Amino acid sequence: PRLMVHPFFVNMMDRFEALMRKVCFKVPNPILLSRADILFSAGEEGKSMYFLHTGSLDYLQHETRELENIAVNEWFCEVVLWTPWVNQGRLRARTESELFELPSEKFREVVSEYPKHLSFMRMYGLQFLALLHELYLEKDRHLTDLDMKISVSERMTDLLQVELAGDTDDLQTVTSNVSSFIPWQSTKSPQNGHLTQVPRYVRAKSRLKLTGESGILDEHSPTKDFDQESFDI
Repeated sequence: PRLMVHPFFVNMMDRFEALMRKVCFKVPNPILLSRADILFSAGEEGKSMYFLHTGSLDYLQHETRELENIAVNEWFCEVVLWTPWVNQGRLRARTESELFELPSEKFREVVSEYPKHLSFMRMYGLQFLALLHELYLEKDRHLTDLDMKISVSERMTDLLQVELAGDTDDLQTVTSNVSSFIPWQSTKSPQNGHLTQVPRYVRAKSRLKLTGESGILDEHSPTKDFDQESFDI
């Protein structure tokens, strides 16, 4: 139930109730933080998405030094469900807080047990990466571990509404240009599909594939490993 504040999981419950109930039962872990506890720091490999249930958290973006408060029922680090990620800032508890952790590996294990539902999750994941990459290419934009309004954007809302209506033709239209925004295929990158600007703390510590071993996005993804030149988000 704690996941139902997020549009993607609300949609999952509406369309794929058995899958979503299994996700809610098997995947989330409770985390308790005392005041001033640090959940993660910039440069660490991101492995989980989080939902704040009680308390208050502070997030400090490493490059801009901008401090943002996270309130109850907000989520962060969704990006780790869809791509390898390195944390862009530090997350510390302002007060005693209770969170629910959604480990990306466990999430992929569970959803992979329902192969007939994977096509929609691939489309959502690719759309998420498209919007993330557009933000990355914006001048003076610094990525964060927070939501960045991607999951509640107009394009994401359109995708979810089309899926709820069951219109597969419209769904294909919504996602038709997604692959062109994936970093190693970007038309805005002049050489070998590599990005031209690389912010700090964005490289994975090991050679990782797009979604680990589950293959949620494999139908639209290259099979090669990322290396330090080609993996920029």
